[in-house]
Amino acid sequence: GRSHNWNLFCSNYTAFILLTIFADDLLKIIKNQKIFILPFVIVVFFLSFSFFQTIYDYKKITELMFEKKNKELNKTEQSRIVENADFIKSLTNRKEKILIFTDDSYQGLYYGLSKTAAAVNPGFVELFFKTDYERILSFLIKNDKTKIFLEPDRFRFSDNKISVFLSSLYDVPKIEETPGSLMFLLKKKRENNKSNFILNQDKNIIVHELFDKNFANKLLYAQGAKGYITLGKQFSIEIIFKPLDAPTSQFARWTTILCNANVNNGFALQQNDTVKTQYIFSIHKQGILCPVVPGKWNYLSFEVNNHKISAYSNGQFVGAVDAQGDYQNSEEPLYIGNFKTLGGFFFGDIKELKISNSLINEKEVNASWEKIKNTL
Repeated sequence: GRSHNWNLFCSNYTAFILLTIFADDLLKIIKNQKIFILPFVIVVFFLSFSFFQTIYDYKKITELMFEKKNKELNKTEQSRIVENADFIKSLTNRKEKILIFTDDSYQGLYYGLSKTAAAVNPGFVELFFKTDYERILSFLIKNDKTKIFLEPDRFRFSDNKISVFLSSLYDVPKIEETPGSLMFLLKKKRENNKSNFILNQDKNIIVHELFDKNFANKLLYAQGAKGYITLGKQFSIEIIFKPLDAPTSQFARWTTILCNANVNNGFALQQNDTVKTQYIFSIHKQGILCPVVPGKWNYLSFEVNNHKISAYSNGQFVGAVDAQGDYQNSEEPLYIGNFKTLGGFFFGDIKELKISNSLINEKEVNASWEKIKNTL
């Protein structure tokens, strides 16, 4: 019941010994009683066949035993595992309790090679009860000091709750890039109790939130738990955010800041595939590209006026496009920081979001950008 034949090599010699003893006993009986000649011939045949077959296939057997080709093929993977383990080891102390999110088959290797211990047990290989999984999620919310390591291209689970929690609540202060792999060190964000609104209030506001001040609220939006919003044919969206400047990974494709879109209705604001310097705002499958500076504070403003979309990036007018149809509300909740929890997880900072059933005032946009430059 194994995935390889090594277990046969550990035990087959005993079968040869037993067959030899059995053949010797049969030979004695044949000499004395002249019976059991046919069983003796069959036993000798199998012994001879096994012996000569072993000699004939010694090269294949030797290769199977020593795995020289497989070891050579696995050198790249082994090197990546060792380098990532060294990265973890360089940032931790011996027996320090940490969390590592990666492929199940690597998790134990990383803990063992880095001489660290799991902060929450059981691990994903042994995960059985839903309550154990919920304990991990609870730990991610309450955690304050425990270091967390994420291998973004290799971590998978049956749902994306952990990815939603990590991208909403954690910074990425260190990144280790090795050939064919990427690993993040994650650190819990700190709420800024002194944070204040930069964008002006108006009487038609639908959403106006400070996400650096209340992470519990941010997490609710990330999970779509705040529900859907209703917008008119004319509305505006303004957002202040700082995207992570990280190498390409599964978390760096179509990174999504805002989304309530379904197949035909709603809107989305997301990175243009893997192009970190471009974000696209779209409705009706029509969009407008805006320049963005990774690792810096950016201010994007969008105005939807019936079927026309206008955009501003960091106080500058980007342009306008025809959406080929008026905006239609969707019944999807408003998600912030991911694409409906399915992907596009945004690792970075979102300071302030304002959505209003009012059109943009260009002078206010310019004034807000000047205030952002002087404040952040």
